Amino acid sequence: MTAPTNPPQVVVAEKAPHRIWGICPIGEGECTLDIQPIAILDHWHKKTTALMDAFSTTDFSKEADDEYDALHSIQRQIFLAAFKTDLNSSSCVSRLMKLTVRQCEHNSSTPSLEQFKVISDALAVTTAFPEATKNVGPLSRGKKLTRAGLLYRYHAFLIGELHTLGWSFYGSRDYPTLMVPIDDAVTVRTSNDFKDGKPLNYSRKRKLFPFFDETKLVARARSVLKSLKIDTEKKDVR
Repeated sequence: MTAPTNPPQVVVAEKAPHRIWGICPIGEGECTLDIQPIAILDHWHKKTTALMDAFSTTDFSKEADDEYDALHSIQRQIFLAAFKTDLNSSSCVSRLMKLTVRQCEHNSSTPSLEQFKVISDALAVTTAFPEATKNVGPLSRGKKLTRAGLLYRYHAFLIGELHTLGWSFYGSRDYPTLMVPIDDAVTVRTSNDFKDGKPLNYSRKRKLFPFFDETKLVARARSVLKSLKIDTEKKDVR
């Protein structure tokens, strides 16, 4: 038994975690299902469905019916909220489709036309082929390659090299074009935080580029292609 205190100390019991969303304050203030990412909604939908599947089929009491109805309502709320979330990648759309299939299998229902349209529109956006936003210009002028032509040829080489690496090293031709490896040896030679492999003071950092130093792109392309005895001056004769 705990000794009494003067003045008396009030101990407030912690609120028990919700059986589906744990300590997330859904329904309190502005924290709603509609603002949750699809990954969280999918997790909660799986959890709710599993609880419903594990529910006793021999307990016909009113309390049991009320509890099952509450779970069914939560499952439905999560399902509807999933169509309001931000689907900014194909993996997000995939999660929504799996959640929808789970909902339909568990409730013997089908999505509405509006819900199908959400999935269709999201797929069209997230799987669309990216478009070039710059005018590349002519690849050659007469028999000579332009800067654009040299970089186009370098692009062709890099894609071929990645496909070769993928087939030989990963066993999948396209894997290297979808996976972005990080290697410290590359970072210290190309990052804006380093020069010649040495860290720069913040005040001496080079102009920021999104990836490598693009002012040296043409020189890199010419150097790599020449090392492989690929012409960097003349266009192909076809």
